[in-house]
Amino acid sequence: MRVISLIREVKVTDKNTGEERKLLTVGMVYDALSYQNLNLPSEEVLLEHVASAGNESVKNSLRSVFKTVAAEMIESCLKKSGLHGSEKACEVKDQLPGVFELIRELADKLNSQDYEMPGFIRKSPTGRSIEFGPLLGSLSLNSSQFDNFNSAADEYFYQLEETKIKDRKRQVEDAVVKKFDAIRREQESRISSLETGIKNYQFLAQVIEANIKPVEEAVLVINTGLQNELSWKDLEALIKVEQSKGRPTALLISKLMLIDFLIQLKLPFGSESVLVEVDIRLGGHANANRYYEMRKNAMEKLARTRSAFEQAMKSAEAKVRADSKKDKRRDQHLIPKRKILWFEKYNWFISSDAHLVISGKDMHQNEYLVKRLLKPGDVYAHADLPGASSVIVKNHRKPVDGSDTAPEIPHRTLVEAGSFSLCFSKAWDAKIVTSAWWVFARQVSKTAPSGEFLPTGSFMIRGKKNFLPPSPLILGFGFMFILDEESSAKRKASRLAKEAAREADITGDDTGGVVRKDPTISVREQKYMDQLLDQSEDLEEYITTTTKEVESLQIEPTKTRKPEKEEKEEKIARADAFVDIRTDTRAGAGTRGKHGKQKKIKEKYRHQDDEERKMRLELLGSKAKQPEVKMVQLPKPVKLAPAKKTPAKITVEDDTLEEELPGIGELGYIDSIVGNPVPEEVTLGIIAAAAPFSVMQHYKYRVKLLPGNLKRGTAAKTAVSLMLSENKSLGTPRERDLIRSVTDTELNSTIPGKVRISGSGVELSKVKKSLKKKKK
Repeated sequence: MRVISLIREVKVTDKNTGEERKLLTVGMVYDALSYQNLNLPSEEVLLEHVASAGNESVKNSLRSVFKTVAAEMIESCLKKSGLHGSEKACEVKDQLPGVFELIRELADKLNSQDYEMPGFIRKSPTGRSIEFGPLLGSLSLNSSQFDNFNSAADEYFYQLEETKIKDRKRQVEDAVVKKFDAIRREQESRISSLETGIKNYQFLAQVIEANIKPVEEAVLVINTGLQNELSWKDLEALIKVEQSKGRPTALLISKLMLIDFLIQLKLPFGSESVLVEVDIRLGGHANANRYYEMRKNAMEKLARTRSAFEQAMKSAEAKVRADSKKDKRRDQHLIPKRKILWFEKYNWFISSDAHLVISGKDMHQNEYLVKRLLKPGDVYAHADLPGASSVIVKNHRKPVDGSDTAPEIPHRTLVEAGSFSLCFSKAWDAKIVTSAWWVFARQVSKTAPSGEFLPTGSFMIRGKKNFLPPSPLILGFGFMFILDEESSAKRKASRLAKEAAREADITGDDTGGVVRKDPTISVREQKYMDQLLDQSEDLEEYITTTTKEVESLQIEPTKTRKPEKEEKEEKIARADAFVDIRTDTRAGAGTRGKHGKQKKIKEKYRHQDDEERKMRLELLGSKAKQPEVKMVQLPKPVKLAPAKKTPAKITVEDDTLEEELPGIGELGYIDSIVGNPVPEEVTLGIIAAAAPFSVMQHYKYRVKLLPGNLKRGTAAKTAVSLMLSENKSLGTPRERDLIRSVTDTELNSTIPGKVRISGSGVELSKVKKSLKKKKK
């Protein structure tokens, strides 16, 4: 362990030199074993201290003497001795030897490597965990004991996370209930006001009906004044004069509201006087009917309000129940945080033949991976396209039958690696279908032909490239599950048995001499390879015949300056053997007039190969045109040393790069990461992955991705919703919980770029509609 930071610095004096030094410093290696010795004082020292301590409590006396012992240890030993710690030390002097013996035994146990420390958790009266520790001490009150301290710590923090989730859920529920209560109160207040209005309208109509004649007389007086062209002020003054005279009709008028064609009348009803607003454009019965119409409208509005309120409350309660069920399912199993695997920061997938295929996301990652990860037996794949990444296929197979070389990687995995390189290049956005290629690890170098060092992310390829068939731009996006050790072991045994059977099927067929086809190669690829084999046999037969004809001429070639020619040919051959992975493969524009000439020459000499053409030119005494070597778009090399000295070669086999990445030795974790778990297997975690769709055909949760216009975030959400909706009957609740636990960052980093999701039209439309509703 290394010291990261210090709470305080402690200085000690060296007994030999007398110099002060710091006990611990930042960056210092902390040796835990050297600090396990507690250096307990003797029993006599304890008794002497108690004799001189007076009325000091036994707990304080023990803490004063045993300075290197934790307070929890002292409390635990006092508890076992039947003491509370508050007693006076001089009164319990006879029990102190027993306490001392308990402390010494506990210290010996702690110093022993075989001793497994128990664990305790103290809980509140409601059952909530308060604290945990390795010793009983103050935890004795309402505590639970565990076999070891790790189990207690694990249970404590598990309950802590569970309590946080419950508290958070309770807060959300309280907020929802509070909001619903406010809505309910508002609706109930509105309903109450409508009910009051209905009763009031009916009462006013009855008042008018009981005073039809006075109402009509008052309306007539007002209308007469208006017809005589009296102003509103003059009419109001006239009414006051009439009221002063004691006219009964004028005394009924309380207020004029002529702007609304209304007047307020004070009508008698029983023993009371009621204020009623009357329309001057209507008669007495018409005004009563007016209030009855208002009562009818209020009753209809009340019915609508009640219906809408009940419907809203039902839908709200249903939503709360659905959310609570969803939260209950989600919280039923707390998903522990898994360890992030080292290759998840790169683009990766596991091939159909259980090989790890990995590539960088930029030129720095490509440089790092090729230097650190590419080892003998591995394969390097690439595509001659801008932005194409360096793909490495790890060969996890061990040599068999005492051989020094491991079995070759299957052709199907190489095709998948090439397709992966194309999909993560600019061919994806441009929708270009082309071919990728692969080479062995020994063919990859970091030095140019002249020995100069290449820039970051650029490598040289020695020798022949092995081109693969054109691959369609189709990716699969899905989820892989992490299994426990037992399930992983079963998967590994099944995989090894299949590989052994395949090797025996290929190499051990001596019954009929018939070569079996590799089951990992598709029908189209097999036909293509058969055609190449037929062409090569015809070409070999033709070359043999032509060679015999040339030998029968018995013409010796003219002597040339052999050293210069051989040296030039060797230079050309060496230059031709190195190819920059960033070379542009587009052919240059031909000169006008030469196209037709080249076409005629090609047609005339179509039966000649390069060797025959070279031989005939030498017989005729003509000098063959030297092949033109171009390094298209070759970046300017960076010189590492003066021209007089030979620059140091930095290759992928450099001794300074021998340090392995963590966990790539046996690649045993590949068998624990699967895309199609069965119900009998135990899943511990989940990883989002993108791979050629041929790899993911048998995955339980996967969708097909094509070049399109959807951005990463939208595509990831749509893909997850589509996978969950299509696998309702097949998936388990545990798997769905794991899928929902994947963060948006993990999902977005897996998708290459703008995509289009291919799936069932009905399901896809449903998912898009649901996502739109969630946004609203």
